[in-house]
Amino acid sequence: MDNVAQWLSTLVPAAIAVLTIVINAVVNTKIKFAPDAATASRDLRRSALRIAQWILNALVLLFLIQDLLSAEPLTRLVVLKIALEVTVLAFVLTASLFHSTISLIARLNTIISALADGHRELSDKQREILDSQGGGSPETRRQRAKKER
Repeated sequence: MDNVAQWLSTLVPAAIAVLTIVINAVVNTKIKFAPDAATASRDLRRSALRIAQWILNALVLLFLIQDLLSAEPLTRLVVLKIALEVTVLAFVLTASLFHSTISLIARLNTIISALADGHRELSDKQREILDSQGGGSPETRRQRAKKER
C-alpha cells in the first residue's frame, strides 16, 4: 500500500503539470488561429465543456467498476446505483451518436442544397444558350413556331 501511495504522490503533481501545459497550449493555439475573439471564446467554451463531460463520464465509469468489483454484499441501494450508472453511460453514448448523426445530416443537407443550386444555375444558362441559338426543348420550339404563325 505504501508503494501505491508513493507512486500517486509522484504521479499526481506530474499529471497536473502536464495537464497545465496542454491546456495552455490549446488555449494559445485557439486564440492565435481564431478569426476573431468571439470565435475563440466559443471554441474554448466548447472544448472546456467537452473535457468536463469526458471527466464526468470517466468518473461514472470508475464508480461503476468500483461497484462491480466491490467485495461488499449487493444491497438494493448498490443495485440501484449500478443501474443508474449504466443508464447514464448508455444515455451519454446514445446522445453522442444521435448528435453526430444529426450533425452529419445537416452538413449533407447543406452540400446537397449547394449542388442543387449549382445545377439549377447551369440548367438556366444552358436553356438561355439553346434558346438564343434557336434550339431548345421541343416544347420551346413548338411555342416559338406558334408565335411565328
